[in-house]
Amino acid sequence: MARQLRKLPPIALQFMEWEQSDVDDRIPPTQREWCLQNGIPENTPARWKRSTAWDLAKETLDYEEAMSEGNIAEVVTALHKSALAGDVQAMKAYVQYATALEEPDDAEIRGMSDIELATALEGAAAEVRARATA
Repeated sequence: MARQLRKLPPIALQFMEWEQSDVDDRIPPTQREWCLQNGIPENTPARWKRSTAWDLAKETLDYEEAMSEGNIAEVVTALHKSALAGDVQAMKAYVQYATALEEPDDAEIRGMSDIELATALEGAAAEVRARATA
């Protein structure tokens, strides 16, 4: 029988974000103090970390952080600099990125049904995810 995947409680996600912050920026500074401040037993984070839900939530948090606007902007800036320096692959990637940002034709969108629009958006989101993981 397949093990049922349980969700982590919101406090576990707060702990995960605290744990992933820079050690010098953590408030409170230790896990023990964090547990005391949040009213949970000190061994609870270890239990959360053994959960398969922890791994999935961490992957999601890592992905969201990697896909943040600031990180994407840094990559695009570096890509642009490489393209200007003559890197042909960077030029191609930069043009693909810029093309993907072009506004769609409003007339085409206005003519779509809700289902067609939802399908188109799902397809576009899948393309973005595929490029992000490639």
